[in-house]
Amino acid sequence: MPTEIPADIWIEIASFLPDELLRNMLNLNRLFFRLAMGVRYRHISISTQNASLSRKLLNRFDPAIAQYTRSMNIRMAPVSGYLALHPDDSSEVHDHRKRSIYCHPTVATQSNNHRLDRYPTVNEMIVALIEVIPGLTGVNDIIIDATDLAELCNLKHLFSMAWSTFGSNLLRVVLAGSLEFHRLAMVSRPKFGCLTDLALDITNTYQLHDQRILVCQIAPFVNMFAGQLQSFRLWSWDSPDLGPFFVHMEPLPILKALDVKAGFNKAFPSDVSGLTRLLHRTAGNLKELTLLLNPLDSFIDRSAEIPVSIWIGELLLNENMFTNLRALEIFPTTLSNGLDITIEIIKRSEGTLEELRIRDRTLDLVEIRTLLDVLTNHSNLQHLSIDACEIDVTTIDLLASRLPSLFSVSLSYPSSFMWQPNVLLAFRNEMKSRKYCDWKLNNFGIWCTGRKVDLLTMDVVAMGIPSLQTLWGERHV
Repeated sequence: MPTEIPADIWIEIASFLPDELLRNMLNLNRLFFRLAMGVRYRHISISTQNASLSRKLLNRFDPAIAQYTRSMNIRMAPVSGYLALHPDDSSEVHDHRKRSIYCHPTVATQSNNHRLDRYPTVNEMIVALIEVIPGLTGVNDIIIDATDLAELCNLKHLFSMAWSTFGSNLLRVVLAGSLEFHRLAMVSRPKFGCLTDLALDITNTYQLHDQRILVCQIAPFVNMFAGQLQSFRLWSWDSPDLGPFFVHMEPLPILKALDVKAGFNKAFPSDVSGLTRLLHRTAGNLKELTLLLNPLDSFIDRSAEIPVSIWIGELLLNENMFTNLRALEIFPTTLSNGLDITIEIIKRSEGTLEELRIRDRTLDLVEIRTLLDVLTNHSNLQHLSIDACEIDVTTIDLLASRLPSLFSVSLSYPSSFMWQPNVLLAFRNEMKSRKYCDWKLNNFGIWCTGRKVDLLTMDVVAMGIPSLQTLWGERHV
């Protein structure tokens, strides 16, 4: 006689199944229906710019679906025009099988046998969201991106509705937009009792009268959660003076991840003491650090990098700084001592470093050798990303011999010279003679001027690395 398996054991078994298989088991029984619905609707992305699902989710989003949603990505940007759809268009049925559901409300008009679905205005989208949000009581992760939004409409009402519905659940909040956008998000002083991960991206045109928002609204908002934040990110693309903001920040005693991206010469024109103090206070706990403080216009005047280089060097005077890092992403400057300073930082985390990304400094072969000489002592290193001067097999040889246990490598080449057919052809011909049987590499990506190189080149690379499973982290070999 068959024994009935308890539901919690089925749930444990299902946790090992791929998402696509779970989706296909939706009609198997009630348990797998709930599991499949959780996969299908746990993350929803709503955008005014994506018209592939023009009518469905927001217009028909009911509590039966909403209960499964845990993560939301809302992107608001002004668009105009119409999208022509056949009345029997059912492409959204196939798109619903994707992990992320992209949708937006639309306004429909009739035209012969076709319907023209107008892209929604931002106001129409906000109205639809306000109607839907009360049912999304299980959301614990939200991204709201208004980077390209000039008029902020009635966002205050949207924020109030969202914070009152699921604010107490939120573990992560990502806000991207102008300083005024951030002020509207924070003016209601939401109660994020569970918040551990906060990311603030300041975008759009910077205006002088907005400067006080950093000190009077954003700093107090961050301070409300100072005792619970484990991860904090601040990106400032237009680089207002961030010095006063960091000065007014309270200590973050349990912070484990810090990510700061800004133009150093604009973001800290006179006072970097607040950021310095934050790094000193968190030195013992910090596990993940991103410091991309490329001075604006430094490609014209390299001397603009001197202040940030001096500042990073002074951080090393604290013996506890950078000693427990698991992940490091850094702009080492292009100055002669920039790589030396970065290598000293890397040495501090010899026993812990698992992921290293060196950005915006193109390394020649001698510098790559120097870097790998240091990294051979980092037995925990799994992920490496660097910029290199030119593509050659010698770099691959060095990586395979010096770092045989590496899991993932990303090589970027900023020069467009590499796109010349004879350059890639020569590289492929050399690679055909290589076989890295002892290399345990799982993922490899090669980029040139921000674009992936051609698949023919990557397929030749893959033939020489038997352990390789993915290219650029996505394409299966």
